[in-house]
Amino acid sequence: MKVKKMLALFLILAACAMAFAGCGKSKKKAKEEWAYPHDTKVPVLSFYEDGTARFKKKDYKRYEIGDNVIRLFDENDAVLEMVFVDKEETRYLLEKTVYHYNKQFGEDNTKLQGVWESDDNYSFEFTEKGTFLEDGVLPGYYYADEEKGTIRLVYNDPVDDAVLYYSLENGDLIIEYPWPLVKAEK
Repeated sequence: MKVKKMLALFLILAACAMAFAGCGKSKKKAKEEWAYPHDTKVPVLSFYEDGTARFKKKDYKRYEIGDNVIRLFDENDAVLEMVFVDKEETRYLLEKTVYHYNKQFGEDNTKLQGVWESDDNYSFEFTEKGTFLEDGVLPGYYYADEEKGTIRLVYNDPVDDAVLYYSLENGDLIIEYPWPLVKAEK
């Protein structure tokens, strides 16, 4: 009787230990994983062997990678499409963000100058004097090329200059910012 109780107790403890250790949990096998250069151990973009993907902690049921374009499909078949450029060991992913004109600073949302805010609390302020302020903390100078649809940001702080793509559509500022990604460490 004592042996049966001990065996039952042992089996219960072993089952609990396996559950807490994640035993039986299947981990997806990544085909390819990308991370920001400042934190290479945390993947931001993952492509799995089962055809699924994960981007910024959101799972996608499938993906397509074409010539410089990544398409991620969610459970409703909505598509997140991002352009990328590979340069040496770095993949520059152009993430699209929509900024809305803050009317508190005027009514003219047909030109770049003004204060623009995204739904994710990011912001840009572009002045007529050619200065900008990103997210209220990163100042610098900007050079806009309307023909090419680009803005060159020259930061005052020790931050690398950036070229981003922009367009003004229906009173919104659409920016595609080139985020550098490197292969994630395993």
